[in-house]
Amino acid sequence: MTEVTFLISNDRHHPAMLIPVIRHLIEQSDVDCRVLSLCELRGRSSPRSALDRLGVPWRRVLTLNLRKGAVARGISVSKRDSGRHRKIRAFVWRCLLGPRIAGLLSSKPRLVVLPNDAAYPYDRIVRMLGKTNTPYLLVQEGIRFELPGVKRESAYGRGGASAIAAWGESSVAYFRDVGVEPDRIHVTGNPRFDHTAVPEPAPAPRDLGHRESRERKLLLVTNPVEEQGYCSAGEKLALVRRFVDGITPLVEDGTLQLTLRLHSSESKRDYLQALSGLRALDRLEFAEDVDLFSLLARTDVAVIMASTVGLEALLFGVRLGVLELPGTGFVFDYVSDEAAQGLTWSRPMAPQVRELLDYDPRGASRFLRHHLHRSTTEPAAAAIARLVLDLTKPSHPESLSHGES
Repeated sequence: MTEVTFLISNDRHHPAMLIPVIRHLIEQSDVDCRVLSLCELRGRSSPRSALDRLGVPWRRVLTLNLRKGAVARGISVSKRDSGRHRKIRAFVWRCLLGPRIAGLLSSKPRLVVLPNDAAYPYDRIVRMLGKTNTPYLLVQEGIRFELPGVKRESAYGRGGASAIAAWGESSVAYFRDVGVEPDRIHVTGNPRFDHTAVPEPAPAPRDLGHRESRERKLLLVTNPVEEQGYCSAGEKLALVRRFVDGITPLVEDGTLQLTLRLHSSESKRDYLQALSGLRALDRLEFAEDVDLFSLLARTDVAVIMASTVGLEALLFGVRLGVLELPGTGFVFDYVSDEAAQGLTWSRPMAPQVRELLDYDPRGASRFLRHHLHRSTTEPAAAAIARLVLDLTKPSHPESLSHGES
């Protein structure tokens, strides 16, 4: 039987993307699927119930939860700490992760399926796979854009995947731009959205005019932009404090109800300390262990920095604002494609958010079609499963050797 090993990490999207693919393979083929979980490395617990329901063998790479810090983070942008972090990660890989993963892959699967080939420790894993001539499929895990300070040869997608399952045409352009051979890129969409009850094209933004008598729900979504190279962790926290402080009048006068949703790698304690002393803090809610789609279904406006959540908000007809990152501007295409309103620091924030409540995202439908392929005939999970089967055929050239791009 053909063995295929799937690796998942701490990102909440990974199980939602890869489990449907595994389920499809179990039901439609004789592929022997196995799962290795890196969740504990990034400070989260493996999705035990979901994996057990699949009925496939799965193992945790680490049994202890390492929480946050140098090992968990993929990129450190602090000049003071980057050297120390690199040494810690190298030590953990050499003494713990590398031998452990090598042992778990000793059965030599026909194919490995990964959500990342650039961040630690996936960068080391793909080099390990190359040494053993084990091909891998890269399944896109989030919106793609070039990161500051990252060399093109080290960019996401450049690790040597036999094939890449891309979300849409914009991702195809990204992978081509960083040097991936076009015949390795396959547009599949994202299984996370296969069964999302969202109409196509995108719904019109919700009419808030009839809701003047009650608060509108604003969801502020953070993500580790410091790991993407845009700022330090302290600067990011200061940015969030500045935003919350700026919209405090709208919170106090009943215009907005503010909810903060943190990335899985972030600490609520850090944000509470950063927001300490602000008048709006007592009225701010933290969305913890809440399904994102359920949260968006009851959200009126969302504000992001550089996150895939923006695409998901647009799918739900939620008005979208993008915070300007000092020295960078607005990350990704949300603002330039007229799918979102840019929130700049050159003007007071409260008036801009008032404008956001009435913003007309003229480019939202076009944006979604460009960035997220959604087939009416073949779900993304089936498309990726078909790609897995193709890559594991004995006649497929990439089933015999590890590809280079």
